[in-house]
Amino acid sequence: MQLKNNFYKVFDNIITKNDQNKFLEELYNVEFPWYLQKTTTAITETNTAIKDNLCCDTIGLVHVVYDEEKGPNSPLYHPIFNTLNNFLQENNLQLDKLLRIKSNLVFKNVENSEKYHTPHIDNEENHYTLLYYVNDSDGPTYLFDNKFDGTKQNLTVIEKINPKKGRAILFDGHYYHASSNPIINDYRLVINYNFKTKTKVDFSIL
Repeated sequence: MQLKNNFYKVFDNIITKNDQNKFLEELYNVEFPWYLQKTTTAITETNTAIKDNLCCDTIGLVHVVYDEEKGPNSPLYHPIFNTLNNFLQENNLQLDKLLRIKSNLVFKNVENSEKYHTPHIDNEENHYTLLYYVNDSDGPTYLFDNKFDGTKQNLTVIEKINPKKGRAILFDGHYYHASSNPIINDYRLVINYNFKTKTKVDFSIL
């Protein structure tokens, strides 16, 4: 499914139904090591987040699967990493550098209807982001028609991508994006990959 611009694309069923179910079972159970995050986006005077009057931030849970400095940090590192590697190979792309993999879990919050979490980019280095949706949910991902340039910009929403189990969004990581709370479903669970490829992604031919 090709969308309006050439800096992102949405893919459905990037892994088998069986693997989709395994990820959901592993990530959403009482023994998985989730950690409390007070806000969905860290906001400081020096980082890349841009807060506006449509922003909201709530607590959530996070699990870091891989960190560039510390390396693998999860019992699910290998299957989660293999998902990325297989996806890239299927689309004739080659991994150059893995920056971070983490999973985010946010919960239903009816007070946040029509709002999004603070728009941000994940890394100031040139990179790509792959967001994989672990479960069916509402709480879309917002994509903005604004690219990071080190300034505070007035952001323009260009697309809202609805979470769907097995779906993934690939996009240029220097474009602003934001998650949001589900209003109908109980929770929203995603895996977020940040990485570099050996060649530039041509979204028009994916």
